[in-house]
Amino acid sequence: MASLENASTAVAELLKENKEKEEVKNIYHDVGRFLMQHDPSQLKVIQDALTEADSKWTKVTNLLTEQQSKSQTLIAMWKQCGESKNVVSTRLEEAADILDSLNELSP
Repeated sequence: MASLENASTAVAELLKENKEKEEVKNIYHDVGRFLMQHDPSQLKVIQDALTEADSKWTKVTNLLTEQQSKSQTLIAMWKQCGESKNVVSTRLEEAADILDSLNELSP
């Protein structure tokens, strides 16, 4: 459980870092627009590079968001299983006590 929580925390930190670095991506786009204005012969190459960068950025962001969601779901399910285990164990103990009492009453 601790390793899952650590992984979830690491993913959250990566998402935060990704968000903080978004300004770098915006600067990259600004530089790309500047280059396209000043060297129209490279327009297609620059557009392709910007599109690829955006695509990869989106893919990484989506994967991290999905992983964070899955981790949080697994943690919640694990906790729920632990709580259910406690309830079931208590009920089994109660049933065993009742059975013992019934066995003591029967000849």
